[in-house]
Amino acid sequence: MLRLLNGKGRSRVALLVGKSTRSTPQRRFRMPTKNIVSPTFYKRKLPCPPAIEFSSTEGEHVFQEALCQGTMAGFFKLIEQFRTQDEPAFCGLASLAMVLNALSIDPGRTWKGPWRWFSESLLDCCKPLDRVKEEGIIFNQVACLARCNGAEALEMKSGTFSIDEFRSTVLEVCRSGKEHIVVSYSRKNFQQTGDGHFSPIGGYHEDRDLVLILDTARFKYPPHWVSLPLLYEAMGAIDKSTGEPRGFMKLGVAYVEPSALFTFMVEPERIGTIQKIIKETLPAHVKELAAAGIGAEEAVSRLVRISRIRGLERFLAIRIICTGESCRQSCSERQKAILDAVRGLPIRKALVDNLDGTSGDDMLPDKLAILLVLLTDRVCEMDLPSKFKEDWKSFLDVSEVSPLLDDEVAFLKEQLTQVIRMEDLEKTRRENPTVRKEQMGVKAN
Repeated sequence: MLRLLNGKGRSRVALLVGKSTRSTPQRRFRMPTKNIVSPTFYKRKLPCPPAIEFSSTEGEHVFQEALCQGTMAGFFKLIEQFRTQDEPAFCGLASLAMVLNALSIDPGRTWKGPWRWFSESLLDCCKPLDRVKEEGIIFNQVACLARCNGAEALEMKSGTFSIDEFRSTVLEVCRSGKEHIVVSYSRKNFQQTGDGHFSPIGGYHEDRDLVLILDTARFKYPPHWVSLPLLYEAMGAIDKSTGEPRGFMKLGVAYVEPSALFTFMVEPERIGTIQKIIKETLPAHVKELAAAGIGAEEAVSRLVRISRIRGLERFLAIRIICTGESCRQSCSERQKAILDAVRGLPIRKALVDNLDGTSGDDMLPDKLAILLVLLTDRVCEMDLPSKFKEDWKSFLDVSEVSPLLDDEVAFLKEQLTQVIRMEDLEKTRRENPTVRKEQMGVKAN
């Protein structure tokens, strides 16, 4: 029998028939865990003013007038490629993919199935995509990606140009239709949420001094017109991750054709390895071999046996997936011509004779041959006997072998310059105590 209290404090008796009256341990009552749901958004209202929504009545009038002024020449090429960025932090990649496709640059790599087409997933040679997704991307890295993928990029950091110079460039580009501008700016100047952002400029209204922002974050804001002076101010906002202002880049088709067969693929944290090999390891060994009176051809044979120099080939990728003889079958005609030219080089034959063939990489001799050709200029700049330098240059010269191979090497030299340049940028960022995950484009809300 248990004596219980009712709600009024009066006792009542409960008879438990056939059951022990001994107390039993009670289970702890646990409150159900509530799922913490993050807020979600369906677009945001564009602050107007200062912006003018592209699809508004006023926005349509501005567009019609700009069209009559002849300052929308690049609009139609860009609008054909207008895309929504795949990730909140991919504004720089989406803007660049739009422009590269608008410029009709062939990526030389497949996107899906047999199709070669620029998407954000292909823009990974200067920074891994998972890092971009987490941290965003900064101005210099977007310019590096542009050059690595066949564009000519003129970088203009805020503070290095006047508002009149910016206006003149916008007017020139929007009239020509042969180049495009990507701006890096702070949204805060337009009373928009978030901060750093990249977007292409789609056109210009000269009389009203308005530029059309083709915002790649279409899940957030639609395309809109903003005043050029206000955009000029927004580019001057400091990027907290670099301590530097933003700016714009003018993009066009590079005079040097993009490489067809080889490309550098380097993660930023490993760029220092390349720099050390090129600036320290290689010069030290070359000087040692030259001082010993060893000729250029024998010096090359010995260099490829040094594991640290051999390690360079890990950073040079092939733009096609192939092994053995299937490699030539997978190649385009241009790629076949380049591959044949490489395999006809004396340096390549010397490498085959000196490699043990146990690497499992059928393209290893080709990669090492190209890498040593790329380093010819650096060797010739060193303080070495003139005879050694002449022999080295003669042994590795490709200028008279094939115009296609010469173009391939010229592009790779530029790409290597850009990749090494990223090390200085990363070093500056690592030494900057204010670096935080506030990269451009990360904050999407």
